[in-house]
Amino acid sequence: LMRSLPADAPGPERERTRIAADRALAWTRTFVTAVHDPYSNAIRLQIAVLRKQPAEQEQLTAELISTVRHDRTGAFWQVQDALPFYTWGNAGPIETSALVAYALLATNLTASQLTVVDSVLQHLVESEDASGIWYSGHTTVRVLKTLVPLAEEQLKSAQSNGPLAVRINGVPLSQIDE
Repeated sequence: LMRSLPADAPGPERERTRIAADRALAWTRTFVTAVHDPYSNAIRLQIAVLRKQPAEQEQLTAELISTVRHDRTGAFWQVQDALPFYTWGNAGPIETSALVAYALLATNLTASQLTVVDSVLQHLVESEDASGIWYSGHTTVRVLKTLVPLAEEQLKSAQSNGPLAVRINGVPLSQIDE
């Protein structure tokens, strides 16, 4: 809601949006299942980043880091029920973990918190299914929104030993010579 508001929106419209967002956030702070839900807390963290609320960011980051789980493929967040887009089963924890990692990467993480996020990213990479996606279209989008900016950052800082060609079904998408 806050991101979709045009930059040139009139003052009263901005104020109504701010009030609606404040009410929604106040409700999530008191709703029992939302208080410790990683999916909800990741969304709240994204809002705290947009609103430049460091205390809220710190509290939500600590909550999220404290509820992470680990297995042989890395770290992840577990969910209890279907997610807002009816994601469940294997896709639920993957989608939640991607959303949480994306939110955490927008904050100022300590070295130990960054280690946890690195483990989550490893888990996301390891969780790709046999079809080359992450169980559902929505989950795949969440994972790619988290991984692609990191890959772009690495490509920009890496030494190039030749051209990089991107192909989809054998058709060149683009070619970068550096």
